Amino acid sequence: MALIIRELKKSLGGKPVLQGVDLEVRNGETLVILGQSGCGKTVLLKHIIGLMKPDEGEIWVDGKDITKLSFKELIKVRRQFGMVFQASALLDSMTVAENIGLSLRRRGRLSKEEIRRRVSEALEMVGLKGWENALPAELSGGMRKRVGLARAVVTRPRFLLYDEPTAGLDPVMARSIDRLIVHLKEHMSSTSIIVTHDIVSAFSVCDRIAFLHDGTIRFLGYPEEVRHSEDPVLREFFSGGLVLWGEDGALR
Repeated sequence: MALIIRELKKSLGGKPVLQGVDLEVRNGETLVILGQSGCGKTVLLKHIIGLMKPDEGEIWVDGKDITKLSFKELIKVRRQFGMVFQASALLDSMTVAENIGLSLRRRGRLSKEEIRRRVSEALEMVGLKGWENALPAELSGGMRKRVGLARAVVTRPRFLLYDEPTAGLDPVMARSIDRLIVHLKEHMSSTSIIVTHDIVSAFSVCDRIAFLHDGTIRFLGYPEEVRHSEDPVLREFFSGGLVLWGEDGALR
């Protein structure tokens, strides 16, 4: 397994958010974590990358429980992760190339020429070759998402984490981002974890789906298993997302 979560618990403001999450992520797969808004999906993602500390539980990466690591040790583990933030989180004062190359410059091991080459390669991967000198304000929402993707992959991470990658996009642009996520997986062979409430996107990109409900993983399985699930809470969630169930009871 690439990543193992055991009995993860977290409360915020005295309110339980994660109430014993158990989850295993396989090497090279794309796992989508679905759930209603506010159910704790992003909180779980922040624990996986070490941005938050759990109240209880374990997160194992490469045989190490990262919840027990020192800050210095955790920084080394984080270098295996690339993160795509919901709002792209680009620095408006920097060009596209400067935003993408920021993490490479901070590591200080690469020459300026190598950084330029890696940035150009990442932009080509997301279909934005030639936009190096543009400022974020000059980009559309979809283009900003693509720059965020380029910034995540430029370090060639082992794990790619996505926080609501299609949020705020129109359906056409959202499906374009879905195709890009699939392309990046094929190109990089990374292990990807995507949190979203976009059901169409989930089925477009996933290998497996985890359904987070009431602070625990209520369901984990393949898309076909989701379609034939008889779990009433899962069926209600998909019905609310305008996903139709056929006469045979299977999700369409």
